[in-house]
Order: sequence, then C-alpha cells, then structure tokens
Amino acid sequence: MTALIIVALGGSGASPHAPGAVSAMSTYTYVPGKGELLDLMVDAVYGEIATAALLGEDWWQRLASIARANWALLRRHPWLLRLSSSTRPVPGPNTMAKYENELSAIDGIPVSEVQLDAVLTLALGHPQNAARMAADAEDAEQRSGITDEQWWSGYAVHLQRVMDPRKYPTATRVGGAAGDEHNSAHDPEYVFEFGLQLLVDGLRSSSCRSRRRGCWCAAAARR
Repeated sequence: MTALIIVALGGSGASPHAPGAVSAMSTYTYVPGKGELLDLMVDAVYGEIATAALLGEDWWQRLASIARANWALLRRHPWLLRLSSSTRPVPGPNTMAKYENELSAIDGIPVSEVQLDAVLTLALGHPQNAARMAADAEDAEQRSGITDEQWWSGYAVHLQRVMDPRKYPTATRVGGAAGDEHNSAHDPEYVFEFGLQLLVDGLRSSSCRSRRRGCWCAAAARR
C-alpha cells in the first residue's frame, strides 16, 4: 500500500528497487488511470472501519464513537486527507458500508433525514479538521528537522517583540495560556476531544428542546 500511495500521489521518495516498490506504468496495468487508483485506495482503507462496532447505549455516545473511529483512521492514514471528498464521494463497497453503518448508529435523533445526513457530515468533518492540523504539524517537523516546541522556543524572542500586551491584550492572555499548556500554538488531539464534546453537547441540547417544544427539525428546515 505504501508504494501505491507514493505512486498515486506523485511522490518520488521510493526507490524502484525497494521491497514492494512499483512503477506508475506497472500500476496502471491493473486500473484505467490514476483517478481510479486513488478511488480504490480510499475505498480499501475505509474498509478498516466500514463495519466497526460503534459502541454506546445512546445516539450521542455512538456519534462520538463515529468521530473517534474516523480520527484514528485519519491518524493512521493521513494521506486520506488529500484524497477523500465529502462532496463527491466514490460509492465503493466499503464507502457505502461505512455510510450505512454510521447513519444506522445515529438513526433515531429527532431530526429529518436531510438533517441526519448533516449531523453525520459534522461528525466526520470535525476529525478531518483536527487530523489535518496534526498532519500539518508533522509535515513541518519533518521538513524543518525541529519539533514545534523547539520552533516556538526559538521564535519566543521575536514573538515577545511584536506581541504587545497593551495592543493585543486578549491575544496575549489566551495565546500565552494555550502556548504554556500545549508547548505549541495548539494541540490537535485536545482540539479534537474538546470540539467533539461541544458538538455532542450541542446536539443533545437541541434534541431536548425538540422534545419539549415540538418539531425543532421542521422549524430549523424553514429557516
């Protein structure tokens, strides 16, 4: 799979003599072209969680399980962030099984079918954003040869010159607290877990209001 990823993404870091290495021409003997190869790769990796058990007695617990399963998948395969699309998904067998499995896990939320699809889209988009932050940080470390902590330590003197607390009091206070906590501008895993809690709490709150005041989903659809 690693060699296929390098070929499909146009990388040149693999030696043609390395174990498992393949040439672009030999790869395309089996598929019509690069686009089809990428589609097959994405669908194959989705198979890792296509039928995963999404645990939880309540829908919000299963929604959190969906987000965490996708976060873990993207951390294992960060190249997916460059290939997968929520606007033009390829209906491969694993992609469809994953969609069915995830929708079934949260079916029963008091919203319309269109809104149920939107809830799932939100739950999938959140780990993508956090995983992209993590991948960007790892790419920067690989390119520069220094960790985020080392980079920020070296940058601190310049930051102190431009970060005037009288001019930027809120940014100084909040940015300083976050930097002290994470030894970086942010921690993708913290962002993921904190954001997931906000997402779940917000949906649970909306669900409770819908039961007390009638059809919240219909009112929201009219806006």
